[in-house]
Amino acid sequence: MFEREFYDSDLDKIESEKEFLDKTLDELTNDSSIKMITRLLDEEKVIINRHKFSTNLNEKSKLYRQFLEKEKQIYEIYLSNPRIENNDFILNHTHNSVKFDIKQFFKKIKSLDLFVVSSIPLFFGLLFLPYFLPINIFPQISISNVMVGIIAVFIFIFLFIAIMYQNYYTFKVIGNNFTHKFFAIYHIILFVIIVTPFVDKIFINFANYIYEYLNILLSVWLVDIISCGLYHLSDKEKDKTINALLFISTFIVFDFIFIIFVYFRIDNLDFFMTIMFYGLITLLRFIAIIGKKFDYKLQIYFIIFALFITLGFFSGEFVRMARLGNYNDDFIVKTKFVPPHILDANLTSCGTRNATCIEKFDENLTKFTNLKVIVVLDKKYKVAINPKFECEFKDDNKTATCSINDFKSSIDIDRTNLNCESSILHHKCRYKEFTIYKENIAG
Repeated sequence: MFEREFYDSDLDKIESEKEFLDKTLDELTNDSSIKMITRLLDEEKVIINRHKFSTNLNEKSKLYRQFLEKEKQIYEIYLSNPRIENNDFILNHTHNSVKFDIKQFFKKIKSLDLFVVSSIPLFFGLLFLPYFLPINIFPQISISNVMVGIIAVFIFIFLFIAIMYQNYYTFKVIGNNFTHKFFAIYHIILFVIIVTPFVDKIFINFANYIYEYLNILLSVWLVDIISCGLYHLSDKEKDKTINALLFISTFIVFDFIFIIFVYFRIDNLDFFMTIMFYGLITLLRFIAIIGKKFDYKLQIYFIIFALFITLGFFSGEFVRMARLGNYNDDFIVKTKFVPPHILDANLTSCGTRNATCIEKFDENLTKFTNLKVIVVLDKKYKVAINPKFECEFKDDNKTATCSINDFKSSIDIDRTNLNCESSILHHKCRYKEFTIYKENIAG
């Protein structure tokens, strides 16, 4: 894995670095760590020469591992010495040090096959727990849900790699106060775009203004991050051109996917989890630019922590993919098993997106469209009416005036039939969940 051939150019790079270190050594007056790096570079030259002339594949593989180990040692010496300023040589060693750690990681995983297999149930528990814990209902997870776990692993690997590369190229590109300001403006715009769909029913005028000029806002957002990358090209070096292009592309792709996900899945996202995810990702980016050197291990720890903390941001999606809950479905139920307050509800508007409605109702059967399935259990479904709606509690504390059917009409509802949570100006409510037994479903 990661193995490559060596060329004369690799030896030239080592000589260039040694020249750089000789000058640095004169300035720092016999710094022992620089002497140690020089010695390790000489050992690398020996390894490279042996690797170039070897014809034995096993020997070449062993030599390459030794080379990566030396690179790891050099990187750690650079990182631990505050007197050595950041330079391109450190970044080159960073790449190879990461390769060494990845090889060691997979080597350990290979030796822990039994542990990995036995930890699969624990992984599923962590995957679904943030969704089911607040409702205090835990369905049985079967082997058929393994595919969801595999997809989840790939999603987290993608996020880990994307965030790591973003932060790496952020470190290389954002290097002065001028671009820091552009970088901060970029994240302010991103925050406004992400928050707007969560508050559009509260700050109506603000949200309408943002929606009206969303194309312009997105254009400014794109120009901003592109400007950060282009400013980096002022030195006109080929390596910096590649860095700038990768910086721009990783940000645009990752954040645009984030925006699309929020806008298309807004009905199933928790506001605080979404903001927490945004906040942690933004924090990691700014941590990358304030450091004098890129400490990838520190980044790894922070990224793993951020992904673990924001697991709740994705948990509902994984539950939906596994068909354990958190999805909309149509049901035809025997009318006598439907709670009376549901039958009495004003649920006749079937044109609203994702809103629950009763398409057909008689004394025998009731047909629900877009009924929210909260959790699927062995013999029953725990369901709820979509969507949540805004209510104002009356003085008698027994009834609430609620706007339903996409807020086009208001009706009085008995508060005992509602589950509510407080928001900034109103109470967000929905009809209390009810149970549909599978034996009572007619179709």
